[in-house]
Amino acid sequence: MENSVRELIDEIKNENEEQMKYLKKQLNTMKLLMVCLAGILVLLVVSAAVVVPRIVETLQTVNTAVDTLSTTTVEAVDTVTGTIAVVEEVFLALNGFMDESSTGIATAIEKLNSIDIDSLNKSIKDLGEVVDPLADFFGRFH
Repeated sequence: MENSVRELIDEIKNENEEQMKYLKKQLNTMKLLMVCLAGILVLLVVSAAVVVPRIVETLQTVNTAVDTLSTTTVEAVDTVTGTIAVVEEVFLALNGFMDESSTGIATAIEKLNSIDIDSLNKSIKDLGEVVDPLADFFGRFH
């Protein structure tokens, strides 16, 4: 019996040593895993420290560009609106000018049509008959 107890104790001891061996391997693996995780964490922190300011700077630049674009767009719309109003005024003025011109032209045509060409020609002939003797008279003093 004593032998069997001793054998049992030896067997338990051997199993215990084997368990300790696996526990040491597990501990070393955990230490290695912890070092790797710490390295990844340091890498993430450094990356964040480098990348986050650049992202913030980029976002500020984009925000400034959007503000500038918005202001420029509003100014362009105001300019186009003003230009359209000026063009509309010019067209209205041209329309009024055309109306006035066509009225003036119509009046001039009426007056030209009302002139008696035959009596005008007779008056010019009569004037020529009166002026010819005077021209001859004044031509002698020359």
